[in-house]
Amino acid sequence: MEGGSVRVTVALLGSGPGPILSPTAQAVRVASREAGWAAVQGGVLAFFDTRYEAGAEWESALGSSGTVGGYVWPGAGYGWSAWVYYVVEYGWARRLAAGNVAYQREAVSSIDPLLPGEGVHDPRMDVRLARTPAFGEYLRERFSYSWNWGALRVRPAAALLRVLLPVLVLARVPWWRRPLTLPGVVIVSVVMAWGEAMGSLNGKVKS
Repeated sequence: MEGGSVRVTVALLGSGPGPILSPTAQAVRVASREAGWAAVQGGVLAFFDTRYEAGAEWESALGSSGTVGGYVWPGAGYGWSAWVYYVVEYGWARRLAAGNVAYQREAVSSIDPLLPGEGVHDPRMDVRLARTPAFGEYLRERFSYSWNWGALRVRPAAALLRVLLPVLVLARVPWWRRPLTLPGVVIVSVVMAWGEAMGSLNGKVKS
């Protein structure tokens, strides 16, 4: 890790295994990004979704910038539901992930509960999506996430416009790279639209 004696805490999101860390780094399991942020007050705080697999250099990138993270690439041996999950959630996009990002606490005053924020890409932090949920579990997760997105970001007056969300998802998600995922992408997009609409109208974030 760049920064020598700076304390590094890795907040693990999920119940799976975390990355390989040096003896000087601390790993803690947290229920959410908000919980991890509240629990760690100084040094470098990294979030790691335990569905990922990181390379040997992952820790060495932590603290190299105020906000630094990596991209999420597909793993091996995927079945249909795993490809649906990857295509919708990541789609080979070159963007940082909320579960694969590190912050210098003295440089970053707050974080978004759902998004990683603007930061620097460091290829040492690129990961593979190694573990994915079953399709039914994914639909429940996506509904909960979409509900929270709607509660935080969609005004009640715009809730009915969520009916158009499936069209936007199909336009933005590169399902054509895995054409057989199309039915799953459609189902997920409808769940997303319903979740955002309900979250917006309810106005309360799900815990």
